[in-house]
Amino acid sequence: ITFPEKGFNPGVSNLEINVDALARKVKLELNSFYDIHQKILENKEKLAHIPSIQPVTEGYLNSGFGYRKDPFDGIRRFHHGQDFSVYRGAPIQSPADGTVKRTGYRGGFGKYIIIDHGYGYETKYLHLSKINVKKGQSVVRGELIGATGNSGRSTAPHLHYEVIYNGTPQNPLNYFYRG
Repeated sequence: ITFPEKGFNPGVSNLEINVDALARKVKLELNSFYDIHQKILENKEKLAHIPSIQPVTEGYLNSGFGYRKDPFDGIRRFHHGQDFSVYRGAPIQSPADGTVKRTGYRGGFGKYIIIDHGYGYETKYLHLSKINVKKGQSVVRGELIGATGNSGRSTAPHLHYEVIYNGTPQNPLNYFYRG
């Protein structure tokens, strides 16, 4: 191939075309990385609000999620949480970031705390001896929220713990990150 123009180099022209194509690819990749980064930030926020640690670090797992014989009347009923047998006064920590929805005293619950974690998650803590938070207070994962006890319909000191997702009770054992 001959080129009538003096000094025209087809290699340089092809290089310019390749650089333009490469620049378009880089721009597309940068946009993709930006989108991925945004998703990571969104998921990081969401993950901070999903219950993922045990609310107590002491004691042992007792009566679990599912059907069981009621300890008071022996009738088979569904138990919506996980019981932790612990001494009275054991510290309770929030398993995720959230906002205290309710606290107080209610018949069978005894002293209790309910935390709204957002993203459809809520947790309940029953039979407490002490409540360290107030309605509307923000809490973070690991923060002290109360102490275990034997209040309400309880046969011994323990923590009754529930995880609710979109209004449906979940097995709390499925929410303990074991690292």
